[in-house]
Amino acid sequence: MKAVGKEAFEVNGSKYGTWKEAVSALEKAGSGEIILRDDVELQEKDEFPSVSCTIRSGDERKCKIKGGVMEAKADIAFENVVYDVRRIYGNGHSVTIGTDVETTFSFMKRSIFAGAAYDAEEKEITANPVISVESGKFVLYGSGSGGTTLKGNVEIRVKGTAEAEVAGAYMNSTVDGKVTVTVEDQASLSEFLGEQNKGSAKELELILMGSPKLDGRTFRGTVNGTPKGTSNLRQASLSPEQVEKFKDFAEILKADSPAAEENILTKPAVEAETEAMEKEKAAEEAVAIEKMIAESVSNFSDPEESDFL
Repeated sequence: MKAVGKEAFEVNGSKYGTWKEAVSALEKAGSGEIILRDDVELQEKDEFPSVSCTIRSGDERKCKIKGGVMEAKADIAFENVVYDVRRIYGNGHSVTIGTDVETTFSFMKRSIFAGAAYDAEEKEITANPVISVESGKFVLYGSGSGGTTLKGNVEIRVKGTAEAEVAGAYMNSTVDGKVTVTVEDQASLSEFLGEQNKGSAKELELILMGSPKLDGRTFRGTVNGTPKGTSNLRQASLSPEQVEKFKDFAEILKADSPAAEENILTKPAVEAETEAMEKEKAAEEAVAIEKMIAESVSNFSDPEESDFL
């Protein structure tokens, strides 16, 4: 860790000058927060705590936490920080990106894997992790990296102001369970692949709610040849063009499909009122046109002579 202030970290009211001291204090407490009061760059030997932890900035300013490839050893959350960690392997633990997290520009995307790294000693993990992202820009994977297996159900939640690319199963990885991806109103889904090349998930479900942004062009259940999983659009307000973006799913549930009849998204009152007024106006115009046609036809012995017919 690069040199930082003598009181760069706070844990339970006590100040520490090194990351190691702060982590040790947190582990002794059993859980809690590491409050950053200076920018931090973690090095290869630095580790996340082995107990559940939230990392956030103090009240003075939003601090940066920078690192390369890191591994979670327990549930971990980030709030109100400038996030510059290149990759996190969750190892079956839950990873949360909370509110007010900024991700700086980089050609290397910030990625979070639910499972293990390709070179991990334990390449098979049994767990039911949750990856939740409320802000920042991330690439999220329901699996570990290539050659690993995660046995259990995985949840990926994208909401708030977050922008995410999501894959259920990374290349050559396996999820022996269900991967459920939920994208809520106002969040951005820039890409979705249920299964990347030679990746495998036992079950897949993509759920869209509200009016999420669909900035990219690739929204596919799988690239492995056989359509896979369910794309549940019943609770989303999407244009026909947006709905057409979803390909290679075994089932696509739309808001107007019989299977979704009881779950159709109720439109806002103003929108519903506007739609009703437009229908009423169209009906009045239709009546007026019929009347004009009738009057016009009555003036001609041969109806085909009328310009309205």
